[in-house]
Amino acid sequence: WFSGSVTQYDVIRFFAIDGAKTKNGGRVVANRCAMKYHERSMAIEGDEVVYPDAHTAYLERDESTMMESIVEGVKYTVAASGTRVSNGDEIIDAGQQMSAMIRLANGEITCGYFDPEEIELLKAAGKI
Repeated sequence: WFSGSVTQYDVIRFFAIDGAKTKNGGRVVANRCAMKYHERSMAIEGDEVVYPDAHTAYLERDESTMMESIVEGVKYTVAASGTRVSNGDEIIDAGQQMSAMIRLANGEITCGYFDPEEIELLKAAGKI
């Protein structure tokens, strides 16, 4: 539903969900957040990242996503593509390409949803 020219988007970071992938082969295990995307929990700081060799790490706080979730009275930041992991890794595949934190060329930050046609235009423009 976020309309406008693709050229006005400066940064698009998709919100991470359970199953998101990291640069070094990790998989996010998100199950604490009540916010869902197609029945899968959104990833939040502190969620575990599991690697093929069975070692684990945790998602770090990421205030740049501009979204929080409250779990048992505690506020946690929601993770997105680019969110760092405690071992220096980072999320590179959020697990979905529809709901995102968007920074516009004018510096304004907002959240929005993209339809499949918009995603294709953004890919063609090199924005994602």
